Amino acid sequence: MAKKFEKLELSNTSRKTANGYSSILSVFLAYNAAEKLGNLNSFEIINDWVITDRKLSRALRLMLVKLNEVSDEFLDKPYAIKQLDIFMKGENENIRIPATVIRNGFAHGSLTPHILNATTQKNQKTLFELSEKLLDETERLFYDWVNSL
Repeated sequence: MAKKFEKLELSNTSRKTANGYSSILSVFLAYNAAEKLGNLNSFEIINDWVITDRKLSRALRLMLVKLNEVSDEFLDKPYAIKQLDIFMKGENENIRIPATVIRNGFAHGSLTPHILNATTQKNQKTLFELSEKLLDETERLFYDWVNSL
């Protein structure tokens, strides 16, 4: 489902807001797919994954400024808040960190397209790129696992 997801169709909602939710949902679905794979005994859990992409990290940092300012509202664990802060300072390029924040914020119903400024095409593209990176890593690990059997 995560691979085939394209967009949400919502009634009584602006196209920008619907597209923003679509891009956030794509990260949510990709993260959940990665998490399911990570739950297999042969794989590390997704929170241990390191997926680096400097260009995507920069784009995500620009998007997450407002979210980072209120991270304690979205994240209930001090470790997660600290990890996001380290990512935002540029001390860690692991794009899995913001993916976790986005996934958890969306899953708990507190993350909207407006706090991520996901109503812009540029930021929507960034979120879809993040979901693709998660899916690529998931496929790579699954492929390696199947080949090791």
